[in-house]
Amino acid sequence: MSTHSHMDATQALAKVPRPFLPHHPDWVAAYDGAWSIALRNGLRPPRAWNARQEWYVDACFAEGVFQWDSCFITFWLKYAQGALPQLTNPLSCLDNFYDRQEADGAIAREILADGTFAQNKHAAQDTDDTKPYFNHRAFTNPPLFSWAEWEYYEHTGDDSRLARTLPVLAKYFDWYSNNRMRKNGYLWYDEWGSGMDNVPRGDAWGWVDYTCQAALDCEYLSQIAITVGDKELADSAAANYLALQDLVNAKMWNEMQLHYSDVDQDDLWTGTLNVGSYWALMAGLAPHYRAVEMLKHLRSFRSFARAHMVPSLAGFEKGFSPRGDYWRGGVWAPTTYMVIRALERIGETDLAHHIALNHVSNVAKVFQDTGTIWENYAPDVIEQGEKAKGDFCGWSALGPIAVLIESVMGSRVQGNRGGVTWELRLTEDHGIRNLHVGSAVVDLTARWIDKRWHVTAVSTAPVDLHVKWNGNQYRSLEANIPVELVVG
Repeated sequence: MSTHSHMDATQALAKVPRPFLPHHPDWVAAYDGAWSIALRNGLRPPRAWNARQEWYVDACFAEGVFQWDSCFITFWLKYAQGALPQLTNPLSCLDNFYDRQEADGAIAREILADGTFAQNKHAAQDTDDTKPYFNHRAFTNPPLFSWAEWEYYEHTGDDSRLARTLPVLAKYFDWYSNNRMRKNGYLWYDEWGSGMDNVPRGDAWGWVDYTCQAALDCEYLSQIAITVGDKELADSAAANYLALQDLVNAKMWNEMQLHYSDVDQDDLWTGTLNVGSYWALMAGLAPHYRAVEMLKHLRSFRSFARAHMVPSLAGFEKGFSPRGDYWRGGVWAPTTYMVIRALERIGETDLAHHIALNHVSNVAKVFQDTGTIWENYAPDVIEQGEKAKGDFCGWSALGPIAVLIESVMGSRVQGNRGGVTWELRLTEDHGIRNLHVGSAVVDLTARWIDKRWHVTAVSTAPVDLHVKWNGNQYRSLEANIPVELVVG
């Protein structure tokens, strides 16, 4: 476990984006706390098995490194902006897995401290009517690498990784398609493989989250392939996406409870309404009328609109725990982040902002009470969840960092386009400073005066600014020339 001085944390906080939130010092305290905990507990030196000998940020759970934790870590670590001098590559946590990809394309769920895998993929067998699968159910994790790579590219504009990682990602898709896909197209793993360790699933044969995550993987594989000029792979991935979309909508929509569901061997709906159903929205698979039904669950106290949104298991399900009991109701940063991003994707920005505000406020309250960021949170009381680990940054930094900047404050960097979009959603003075947009550093401040937003923007290099509130405002920022906008 790495150790760093208080001065290291102070220096790092001076280099990351700086939220301006005069009415919410508790949010800023949780933001600073998340960075400090990540620096103290999560920043790791190279291991003997680390092929590139690079520092990386860890899940803060155990001595091993975890696949889907590492993917979600990158969604907030993209804001590091050179603040951690040891961390020259913010996606080094993903390279740990790429460098240990097996010859057939397999990538393990967990790499242990000694470099071995947590499960031997040949240690268990699962069969359907025609084809043996010789892979341990918990060997691998949700295939989110392509999403993480594309997100980093969009944020930074750095396309240097895409051509290098695309063959790895394509080979991984081939492996899980050949080894984790039923003859009728469903994908499968188990609770550990899904990452949602103890969520009740019933006798699942086709897993809705994995099947939707595979579609999401195909979508981003196609976009990466287009960007690097591999038309054949782009077309193949796009065709696979459409096939999975057809399957999910034909077989996995539960007409009784109006959500996407696991299915058993007879194509009957099984399992529970849990947060994994929302991967269908994240992957853009749901037609509008079905998305509307899914939104009703998010707005209903009976399902997901608890004191702390969004619990991992719907409140009406048998086994739901008001205090969490891990994935039987616990509120988890990665799945909350996924739901928020899914809602933003389909244009439900008001609900996305409501959930984001709820999550950031509750995480900040528990940070104020306990002094730390937790692995998960209780749904019905504003406390850490039952069976939750503290100092978990780790993916739990998503809330106080990425969700705060992007979905509460409404700031999105498009480094690949040389711009930043700021959607004014708070109703109070706020802003973000020291925000890197490509090679530029941007400061944004909004003040509410005479029922209008007065926005001040300044950049160290030319940047395109898009301010959204009622009527949209577009403005090109020149180097070191402050711009004043009156919006509304």
